Amino acid sequence: SSPFVFVEDATIYAIDVAFMEDTEPNTDVLVHVHDFVNFDIFASSDETPILNPDVNGNSIDDSGNVTWYTICLEDPFEVSAGEAWMASVEHSGGPNVQIGESKNAPDQTAFVYGPFGATQAYDWYFTTDVPMVRFNLNPNCVVNVEEVEGANFTLLQNRPNPADVLTT
Repeated sequence: SSPFVFVEDATIYAIDVAFMEDTEPNTDVLVHVHDFVNFDIFASSDETPILNPDVNGNSIDDSGNVTWYTICLEDPFEVSAGEAWMASVEHSGGPNVQIGESKNAPDQTAFVYGPFGATQAYDWYFTTDVPMVRFNLNPNCVVNVEEVEGANFTLLQNRPNPADVLTT
């Protein structure tokens, strides 16, 4: 993530991420809004599966075209002019996730949280490769929810009943 300094008051509704071809479909991610001083989380999304990451290919094409995936925050987050905030993507392991990189940046201006160094301790470390993660200020952020009709569903008694540790 890289810090964004807001020039005017704004509301953050979502975070956009450029997932690349090597990201495995149906991988769950979260996005967060962090402060730039302590890296504390102030807003987050629900877990969101990345359904079709292969549209970006292995790299951005010569014309600069990229497909951004919008992940809505649970609640809009208000920021004030002059404040620095960071957008980040969380992936808890398992399937592969690849995020596009836009350009090189000076030291201490882009950060990654993860296990690094000889101790493999989790912490924030700077990188010179800027991840393609950005704030989305569009109030029309839409979460795609598949409507399911309830007419063909029935709730049955669990088994075994009484249950010990596991029940169906």
